[in-house]
Amino acid sequence: MNREAGPRNANRLNHGAKLWCEYVDSKLPRQLDKWLADKLRTEKKFGSQDRRFYSDLLFSAARTATTTLFCDFLAREFKISDLNSFLLQSSDAQRKQTEVFSQAVKSEAELWEAIKKLKAEVVVQDAFQASHPELEKISDADKWRQRLINDLRENDSEDQIPHEADLSLLLVAHGIPAAWTSLLNDRIRRSGWLLDDLVRFVSLQNVRAPLWIRLNNTEKKHEVEKDLTSHDLAVTWMEGGEAALVRGSFGVYQCDSFKAGFFEVQDGASQQIASSVHAKPGEKIWDACAGGGGKSVALAAGLRGKGALYASDIREHKLEEAKRRCQRAGFHNVRTLVWNGADSPKFGKEIYLQAGFDAVLVDAPCSSSGTWRRNPDARLRIADSDSRKSLLDLQLKLLLNAAALVRPGGRLVYGTCSWCVDENEKIAESFLSERANVFNAQTASSLSELFGAPKQDSDTMYSARFERRQS
Repeated sequence: MNREAGPRNANRLNHGAKLWCEYVDSKLPRQLDKWLADKLRTEKKFGSQDRRFYSDLLFSAARTATTTLFCDFLAREFKISDLNSFLLQSSDAQRKQTEVFSQAVKSEAELWEAIKKLKAEVVVQDAFQASHPELEKISDADKWRQRLINDLRENDSEDQIPHEADLSLLLVAHGIPAAWTSLLNDRIRRSGWLLDDLVRFVSLQNVRAPLWIRLNNTEKKHEVEKDLTSHDLAVTWMEGGEAALVRGSFGVYQCDSFKAGFFEVQDGASQQIASSVHAKPGEKIWDACAGGGGKSVALAAGLRGKGALYASDIREHKLEEAKRRCQRAGFHNVRTLVWNGADSPKFGKEIYLQAGFDAVLVDAPCSSSGTWRRNPDARLRIADSDSRKSLLDLQLKLLLNAAALVRPGGRLVYGTCSWCVDENEKIAESFLSERANVFNAQTASSLSELFGAPKQDSDTMYSARFERRQS
């Protein structure tokens, strides 16, 4: 282990390597945050600092595993011992070697099997150095990333899409499997990203997203800010005054104002999806794929205790979490029910009396590519073409089925926590092609609304907004 890590951290890294071995001992990548929470719960000897260390270490390992694998591949297949030697080669040679690597691990199973064979000690050492840049002035991986960015800026104009081989290199250098290259190229074209947008987006994937909060009651803003700053937390309010970035080491879940339900922890991009529903007091709203209820609470806040919010999901345990969050926030006009995505749920009489909901949100299951910053294991889950088609079919099916419950003149919002065009704009366009006689896009731009990174320091999410015709 690196002597600069110190004896205590050396012991921690040894144990971190054991944890990594346990994590990768599965057929395919598991949800890291859930697995780690369950695992650390059994480690009674760990204090809060230990838990944070191992959490940061394994999350960093998931971010850097692809880069570590690439270096291992160079050594085994091309006898290139380190990144410095790799960088001494011509650009053409680098592209060819990256292409050979990409072909060797182009499927999720191939990538995961290769990662499982890496020495755990090497994986956690790379992860530790990546998450503790103060240990050395600049790592070989950092030099590689910076050189790639400089080369792109030198060789490409601001509005030119990088060559696919260069984009693959950039992704692998940032710990992102090259199998995502074509999907990212689609996003660059669709959003008209300039080179700086691309560089910022990719670079942000190596940094955990900051903590965002959203007020449940705007009248409590001063009280919330006073509580947070008393714990040495820096609060930066966004335009509108309901959302804020919070920075500092104290856990906001321990703050009295959180326990009182005055604010909710919710990513900035996620807040914008909920805001696009435009929930108003007295309305009847359905959060069709509510999950743990983050957006349900935001929608309930918009109702201000008037009207009704129905939250549904196929997972009953998630609905219990949503119910607890709404109750903590003091919202008692929220009803939960299980929905399988096909059969029409049984709602209250008030929904049928007004011929459906005023607004329906379909926050569909997706690849979670927009949450790589806080769920880096998701970048390792590369769905094959059949699996991806099944996901896209499910997204459209959920949107079509939920749309039937929107009243004439009502609003329908489709959202994902993905940046992929085929999960977003193409689903919205497919929906309109099938329901053009019933729905129209609210605005010309509402079919391509991408929130968050690279414009904002948050996750990256999408929403499309439709309106049901009156007749």
